[in-house]
Amino acid sequence: RAKEALLDEDYEEAEGLYTEGLMEIRRMVSDKGQDCGSGGGEGGENRVDYGDMNDAASILYSNRSLVRKKQQRWLESIADAYAAHKLRPDWAKPYYRIAQAKACQLEYRGAIAACRQGQKLLDQNGSRSTEFVELMDQISNAAFLAGSLAGFDGRLLQVRSAGEEAWLGREAH
Repeated sequence: RAKEALLDEDYEEAEGLYTEGLMEIRRMVSDKGQDCGSGGGEGGENRVDYGDMNDAASILYSNRSLVRKKQQRWLESIADAYAAHKLRPDWAKPYYRIAQAKACQLEYRGAIAACRQGQKLLDQNGSRSTEFVELMDQISNAAFLAGSLAGFDGRLLQVRSAGEEAWLGREAH
């Protein structure tokens, strides 16, 4: 239902549903946590798989981060993304959310840093995804238009005149 609300651009509803989901996970962990070590049922039926709970909570935090970004609540969006990262440090998506929110705050250097951290995680996990490279290019272009060179450090910039070289697609001299 939360995803449907998000797709329908009902951000208040989506945020509420993601928050309810997070509260439910907390309640389940709290309730089951009291049973841990009490010798309950055979086969560990009272045990909580905290890995699954962390994965679910990290997804909910990441999705709520997206909703809060769309609501222009940048700091809360960033906080949710960091919460998702803390629960699942090997997942790159929270860095994507952080980069998006920081870019919206015009904090371009922080956004680029988040892109680089996310891309590093993808590389370490053997992914060939270029989503962070594309996002970094978008942020770098927005930063440049705002008068910042964030994201261009170490990159070759070619400046062309509006003359013949530009029309022929060659490097300007």
